Amino acid sequence: MIAKYEQGLDGFESWKQGYVRKLTIAVAPQIASSVLPLILRSFMNENLKIEIIINVLKSYEIGEEINVGRADLGLTRIKPIHSNINCHVIHEEPVILVGPNVDKKEYEYDEKMLLQKYRLITHNHPTYWDNLLNDIKRYYPTVRTMKVN
Repeated sequence: MIAKYEQGLDGFESWKQGYVRKLTIAVAPQIASSVLPLILRSFMNENLKIEIIINVLKSYEIGEEINVGRADLGLTRIKPIHSNINCHVIHEEPVILVGPNVDKKEYEYDEKMLLQKYRLITHNHPTYWDNLLNDIKRYYPTVRTMKVN
């Protein structure tokens, strides 16, 4: 009974703010801090009467949030395992090799030298790392890696 009462108060507060609908989005942390603000700004400017709720979750939790009805849609970098959820790629980003900032007059690093001198941090998103690492090892067979989740 108390939960229903609090739900009614939340609905009334939303109505007072001019909202007529609510959209709950489950989003992975990296997406929440990178591309989501741009997407949200545009969406909210075009949909002034929709209240947006953002739940930041681990990528592997997002499919379950949608499956049980706690989120209307999700933005994740890992495809959910649930067969009743429709998934579409809406954004792709390149993988970028990042190394130390050095004075180019003193040092001239290329990717081969970076991959020989430093460890490559891998597996932060396991769905693409196995294939990517195989491609890297094809060109740089001695690359040393460090798995990070």
